Amino acid sequence: RHLARWRIDKCANDPKEDEQALAAATDAAAALGVNAQVILAARELLKDWQVQHQKNALHDELFVSVKELRVHIGHRATPGAGSDEQRRVRIAIAGCGLTAEHPLVKEARELLVQWEGDNLALRAEARLQNAVDRALKGYSPEVPEAGDLLGSAIAEVSQQGVDAK
Repeated sequence: RHLARWRIDKCANDPKEDEQALAAATDAAAALGVNAQVILAARELLKDWQVQHQKNALHDELFVSVKELRVHIGHRATPGAGSDEQRRVRIAIAGCGLTAEHPLVKEARELLVQWEGDNLALRAEARLQNAVDRALKGYSPEVPEAGDLLGSAIAEVSQQGVDAK
């Protein structure tokens, strides 16, 4: 029992914070009947480590995904470019534990707003292009509303502030 408790203490004080080693030491100590308070404290520490390691991983993920989203923001011509990255940024912001005032979180939120605006405009541009293509084919009894669709698409892109390019 003394050796099992010593192993828990050694793992608990290891700067590497090895979750597997602490879990194994705790399980072995519990099987040997080490004091329940010691086992409970070790399991609490393990849980704290897991939460902190998850936050650290999400912080790292936020840094990487913001960097990758920044690249996609410049490729506005590609519809939906950066959709995976924006999803990763949102998940990382929610779980990383950084405050809303942290510079990385602020930058991430600004990029998300820009990405959303760009993709909203892209959807409007795509609708306009489809309506133009439909109208260029001329009147068709199968699509009598082509003119109305073109008019509403023009109105939508003008409201979205889409460039005239």
